[in-house]
Amino acid sequence: MRKFTLAVILIGMSAPVFSQTSAQDAALLAKTKALYDAPFRQGLINFDCAVGFDFEEHVKDNFAATPPGAGPLIKALQSIRYRVFVDRSGAVVSAQPKLPDLSAVAHAADLEEANRNLMQAALNTWEPYASGDVLPLGPTQYHFTKKPGSESYQLTMSGPDLAAVLTLDANLHLLSGVVEKPMHIELTTEFAPGDKGLVLAATSINTNHMGIARFRYTYQLVDGFQIPASVWANSEQNMTWRYTLTDCRTAHGQVIQLRPPTP
Repeated sequence: MRKFTLAVILIGMSAPVFSQTSAQDAALLAKTKALYDAPFRQGLINFDCAVGFDFEEHVKDNFAATPPGAGPLIKALQSIRYRVFVDRSGAVVSAQPKLPDLSAVAHAADLEEANRNLMQAALNTWEPYASGDVLPLGPTQYHFTKKPGSESYQLTMSGPDLAAVLTLDANLHLLSGVVEKPMHIELTTEFAPGDKGLVLAATSINTNHMGIARFRYTYQLVDGFQIPASVWANSEQNMTWRYTLTDCRTAHGQVIQLRPPTP
């Protein structure tokens, strides 16, 4: 899953205000943006962490008994150590110090690549929320409306390459959304309070009806920034994966707000 898949949903939260958007819409948008913790907009440049994944425990979690002949596979994958690097372009997971030769163990190379890709997908899913600022796909119009018979809001977004409707509760917490352009995406979200605003606690994604992927996140404070401490992933087939992020290091700078000169 590429970062773009999730980036679509926050376009409306960072889109410029066009003449078609009312002052009330603009005020609601500003209020919405202010609710969420966005470390990549608060001075975080990037971070890297050691990724913990216990393949032996993963097998125990998902199978009633260890599959026959799986011993060499578990041994080969259990010993691999990873680090992840995350910035506003997404996440990259790499084996440390390098990926071992897995050609002698049946299916090991394929399973290792799939596991590494899932680690990246989990953090690529989180990253757009942590950025809080995604460039729109062309001129984007947006409009808030109250849902009939409810205190919740619908945020409708449209543009040459975007058609989406998000549902927010009465407190402007994002609950769910449906994107129709540039691809069909159905999503749900849950947020938890953090030191600097709401952080993504859980999300589910279904892209082009290919099946639901679910992610849950816990957090740690590193150099003043809330970044994931653990990630839980669940597939359409109800397989689960559990990752931990430790030994994290950040690169950060000072945020300078620039305003246009007064006429």
